[in-house]
Amino acid sequence: MGSSTKIRITLYLKIEITINWIGDRFLFQNFDVSGEQYFFDTVLKAINPKVCVDVGANIGDYTKALLASTQAMIIAFEPLEKPFSSLVDIKNEFKDRLVIENKGVGAANGTLDIYFNDEATAHASFSKEVQGVPYLNNKL
Repeated sequence: MGSSTKIRITLYLKIEITINWIGDRFLFQNFDVSGEQYFFDTVLKAINPKVCVDVGANIGDYTKALLASTQAMIIAFEPLEKPFSSLVDIKNEFKDRLVIENKGVGAANGTLDIYFNDEATAHASFSKEVQGVPYLNNKL
């Protein structure tokens, strides 16, 4: 496990989204198992979105899948520096279709603590309750 760390994240965008979760977020295997590949191939293909937003983009796997599955402009938000650096590499490849922001997204502007583990940044959260999850032992 990584060492405990605490950072403060400044939020600047208010977005309200309802998501029906498909798959097991803690035991993610791949986009086929989670049902997300169906979403890319069927739903997104049918609606042909002009813009997609990846909130909590982490290292950009979902961002890359959106770029591959659509012709949409992708806006990816990732507040943690280490995973954000991977988004910078993706941006270099998709300059015209990818906007990356090293910021968090929440219900209101402000500054929040983010809880995470350097070895499991995909599970980072602004929720204090995740401190009870043993592998999310960092706070920034």
